[in-house]
Amino acid sequence: MPIRPLAKPREAAQRFLNSEQRLSAQGLHVQPATPKESEEARELFRAELSSEPTETNPTDGRDFLVVADGSSVIGAIAGGPQGGRWGVGLQIHSVAVTPDRQGAHVGTALISAMLNRYETLSFVWGGCNVENIGFYRRLGFLVADVGEPMPLPNGDIMTNKNKDYPHFFYLYPPHRR
Repeated sequence: MPIRPLAKPREAAQRFLNSEQRLSAQGLHVQPATPKESEEARELFRAELSSEPTETNPTDGRDFLVVADGSSVIGAIAGGPQGGRWGVGLQIHSVAVTPDRQGAHVGTALISAMLNRYETLSFVWGGCNVENIGFYRRLGFLVADVGEPMPLPNGDIMTNKNKDYPHFFYLYPPHRR
């Protein structure tokens, strides 16, 4: 599969903004998780990552945001910045949305809110399963399969060798609202 974005940067940035507006219109917003919401979100991550190793907690030591509808968490994201020779990047560790809210802009709003928590980012990346490739591509991310090259912001090439996440998504420079 060739590496290429499926959305132009302005279109992707507009999708981020529209997702937050649509959530607001429903009386929903992205917020840092309370202790109770943290537990609900962990259950949501576990359900989403049922085929993944369970010995690691995707929320340990990372920023953790949720969207709640009343007393129930309907979406969550765990991620955080990491520095390296390519600059400061945001690694998205997990995004999960309840099945009844998928397609309702909750995941997009969570990613947008996580991007907006950081002033300077060179790139954004993470792993995803095959079912979520279309979601990331619609947001302007590039997706590489295991063994495919991923061009980095400084011109280097990295190859996806992570068999736990057969598809890696990445974006440079990150879109902001």
